[in-house]
Amino acid sequence: MSGRRQRYVATIKDDSGKLDCVWFAGYKYVKDTFQLGDWVSLGGKVTVFQGQRQMVHPEVEVLAGSDEEDDRIHTGGIVPLYRTTAKMKASYLTAKTLRRLIRGALDELEIDDTLGQDLRSGLVGLSEAYFCVHFPDSLEDVESGRRRLAFEELLAIRVWGLLQCPHGHPIVVEEEGERARALEAHLPFVLTDAQKRSLEEIRMVMRSNRSLHRLLQGDVGSGKTLVALLAGLSVVDCGAQVALMVPTEVLAEQHTSTISRLVEPLGLRVGLITGRFRKAEREAAAALVASGQTQIVIGTHALLEEDLQFKHLGLVIVDEQHRFGVAQRLKLRKKGKDAHLLVMTATPIPRSLALTLYGHLEVSTIDELPLGRKPIKTGLRFGRDRKKAFAFIRNEVARGRQAYIVYPTVEGRKETQVKSAKDAFEELQVGALKGLRIGLIYGSMKSNEKSTTMESFRSGEIDVLV
Repeated sequence: MSGRRQRYVATIKDDSGKLDCVWFAGYKYVKDTFQLGDWVSLGGKVTVFQGQRQMVHPEVEVLAGSDEEDDRIHTGGIVPLYRTTAKMKASYLTAKTLRRLIRGALDELEIDDTLGQDLRSGLVGLSEAYFCVHFPDSLEDVESGRRRLAFEELLAIRVWGLLQCPHGHPIVVEEEGERARALEAHLPFVLTDAQKRSLEEIRMVMRSNRSLHRLLQGDVGSGKTLVALLAGLSVVDCGAQVALMVPTEVLAEQHTSTISRLVEPLGLRVGLITGRFRKAEREAAAALVASGQTQIVIGTHALLEEDLQFKHLGLVIVDEQHRFGVAQRLKLRKKGKDAHLLVMTATPIPRSLALTLYGHLEVSTIDELPLGRKPIKTGLRFGRDRKKAFAFIRNEVARGRQAYIVYPTVEGRKETQVKSAKDAFEELQVGALKGLRIGLIYGSMKSNEKSTTMESFRSGEIDVLV
């Protein structure tokens, strides 16, 4: 049919009346799919247009006759929906194609059940589970298939966790440790009850013959790093080394600066290793680690490189654990013999929760902030409130406070509309934050430039850090 927009209309009739099926796109392919008098099965949303019922772009399956055996997969029941990308669609890999391929695979393949009957008591078999979730006859089928697949996934996590936990002879921490005791005594504050409890939970495992495999979680500012450091000092007092892996160079440098100030008076050396080290600089740092002269090593993914070897790695600490894969954490851990593992996060994620509940991670939680620490307020503002947000920053700076603004990329690209840190830095200086002292920092800057910028921000010479 012609009109302002070309379309193809097929009128379908059954005992209940007539229905117009309308296609605007791809109708050239549709019109050859079925002929006058064909028996068809339809799936789609029914609407009313000019008093006539219609379906726009329905799913259609041609049947041989009204008494044909029902083997429909696109219509006539609960139909699975599969998400497809533009690239997949361009290759004709549509949701309909996926349904056809999956049905063909399930019909042809013999799927061996991975679980014995005793393990899956009350659950459907694996082959039936796949049919239930892809081509169910009822919503009850969907649930039974989902339960079987979920059970198997959780069981796999549990078994995998047990296999990954070392069963050797980890370093045993006898007592609190001289250096840990000295550091705690010289702190200008007292540990919170939650910090003390978490530290004792960690040490209790390290005093046993079990390897530590624990998640330490707590809000930003709750003191997770200090707890990890005190646990690490107990390991150092036993003659072993500690590795702290963090996701960014800036964070690694910050930790190195802070921890060095705390432990160097105790006669300990703290080493930093990142991917931006020059060859000679890296070799020198690695030599100190290999000889054991560096007791606490802090770094990024560079700690995973094969050329970095430890004399006696006793404890691996991973900060912001969700930024690292399981394989990466285990790779670092294997640089020591049965090393303990402590992972930290302020933002537990579903995967961490699954490993905690069903796998191999024990949990310590710091659920209180240090005395006098003000609660953190989190606000959400949309693009239309950008001016108000910048006005808020100006007001806070006028009160002697500071701010930092985080952008997702360093440099902008024409094909995206994502604001970059460099572009924002230039715009803010002459725009919304004109007159304020603005600094810029990003991961690929030279180390000395990053250190200078961070020190300027720390000392208050920078009002807003981008």
